[in-house]
Amino acid sequence: MTVSSDDRQTQFTIRIPTEDVVYEKDQKQNSSTPGFEVLEQSGSLDYPIEEITKNSDLPQVLLVEDNDDLRTYIKVQLTGLYDVQEATNGNGAFEMAIAAVPDLIITDLMMPEMNGEELVEALRDDPKTQHIPIVMLTARADHESNLSNIRKGADHYVNKPFEMAELKVRVESLLEQRKRIREHHQTQFLIEPKSESISSYDDRFLQEVGDLLQHNLGNSDFTVDEFAQQMNMSRVQLHRKMKAIIGYNASDFIRQYRLKKAYEYLLNKKGTVSEIAYDVGFSNLSYFTKAFKMVYKITPSKLLG
Repeated sequence: MTVSSDDRQTQFTIRIPTEDVVYEKDQKQNSSTPGFEVLEQSGSLDYPIEEITKNSDLPQVLLVEDNDDLRTYIKVQLTGLYDVQEATNGNGAFEMAIAAVPDLIITDLMMPEMNGEELVEALRDDPKTQHIPIVMLTARADHESNLSNIRKGADHYVNKPFEMAELKVRVESLLEQRKRIREHHQTQFLIEPKSESISSYDDRFLQEVGDLLQHNLGNSDFTVDEFAQQMNMSRVQLHRKMKAIIGYNASDFIRQYRLKKAYEYLLNKKGTVSEIAYDVGFSNLSYFTKAFKMVYKITPSKLLG
């Protein structure tokens, strides 16, 4: 389309997706529809993608789809609800997932370089990404293929063509489930540390970080950098993983772990308040008392009796 003004011309390129999956039922028309003259733009497409403001507080969703039109459509529909990042194949998606550790991944099944099944297997084999919920988009409607996707580690599958409302519900449901698991871990970690965990991936991770912190319990100089290095992660990877699993960043988790051990030692009367504070890595007694009371609603001295 060309628009002229005086002697100048400006050219605009308009791309209209043709795939049936891109449109909701009430957006579809055909040439036999009375008054079919203009394809009206969906209200959700009133603004270009580059003008959408990203909100880092939103859950981060990695969208993996090699079809440009479908990927653009899904991104626009999810933007505002989630911080949506894009990849066009499994290789690029895996690298992005390792680096950013998103809250959820939506991936197509059939893609070049690395398909959806291979991506899921790679994500489930890496400790940094094992916990991430995955939605698989697939044109294979047979029951056995869908079961195979779940066996390989996908949490949900959505058959093409799909209603956008269904995909949104699947994403919302998985993120809500992840939130409940995170809250469960917080309760178990702080109140009932010996109870069973919900997720085996999470359980192994928390066991590993617990062993590491126990080994460094009396070291008040143990830093987040050392924590990340010994977990074979970057600070960002560790932060994202910790927030997803238990809701604390790495620094907060170290403090909460020390307080939990202090609670156990105080209950078992393994020393004075100052001795126990030092044993669990607190060098400042007043700070230890304040932090302990904030979590357990009782002072260390009263708990010790």
